[in-house]
Amino acid sequence: MAVQKNKNQYMNKSMKSIVNIQEIMHYIILRKPAGYVDSIEKHDFWELVYLESGEGVIRADDKLIPVFPGDIYFHKPYEAHGINAPTTPIKAFFISFHSDSRFMKNFENLKFSLDNEQKAILYKSYDEARNIFQNVQNSEFPFALTGLLDESKLGGQQLFKMYLETLLITIGRKLQNEEKKEALSSTERAERLIFQKTVEKIGENLYGKTTIEELCDELNYSRTYLSIIFKKYSDMSIMKYYNLLKIKEAKRLMRDTGYSISTISDMLHFNNQYYFSKVFKKYENISPLEYKKSLDS
Repeated sequence: MAVQKNKNQYMNKSMKSIVNIQEIMHYIILRKPAGYVDSIEKHDFWELVYLESGEGVIRADDKLIPVFPGDIYFHKPYEAHGINAPTTPIKAFFISFHSDSRFMKNFENLKFSLDNEQKAILYKSYDEARNIFQNVQNSEFPFALTGLLDESKLGGQQLFKMYLETLLITIGRKLQNEEKKEALSSTERAERLIFQKTVEKIGENLYGKTTIEELCDELNYSRTYLSIIFKKYSDMSIMKYYNLLKIKEAKRLMRDTGYSISTISDMLHFNNQYYFSKVFKKYENISPLEYKKSLDS
């Protein structure tokens, strides 16, 4: 007898799309000599400009943006724009499209350098565009793809749309990763500043006596947080570092002054000479007296 399984096991889950291109306006490749000045235009759809070769200057409203090979720039709807070639010949790709996806906010005023994977996706979109658009040639645009062909390769329009959407998503991912790195970098800078302040406070109390609680009060951080940060950037506890500094200073005093071990112990605010000797031996593997004798030998 067949066992009826719970139908919930087979329920489909809808797939989320973060970007959707509704219409493609044109796909143009522009080659222009040095000295070329583009006419300014404005329209209600997006236009991406990819510079394949040469050095150009993009105008976006009142801004002038230098672009170099591998750079892509996104003109948002209703932005006045054009491209100039002041010093070298240029070859550029222009793709115009409609998209009302909120995801496109990420591309407003964006200049971005494509990596090799993203360039490959862009060139795949070009190969597919040649299958689905008419090539309208004129003196202004020797290669302009505009107007869909009645017949095209199987799935050509869908593949072209997918390639452009894939390009947008990969750029979005890279932007997101860069934002995360920047956030991590900001966090690290803040943590290093806390660590440095802690080191400075410890150094100021070398000839005194301090506790972690007093450091926390002065720096306004919790004991747990301050201890974690200090351990992260020094690989030791706060008190171990403090004691090591004191022992290092004790060794200097024994080398450079005639102070007795008892006097040095008092100067560095150890509880008593016995405790000083115990801490010294813990870190140096010899007693203060043995260390002092080794200096005379």
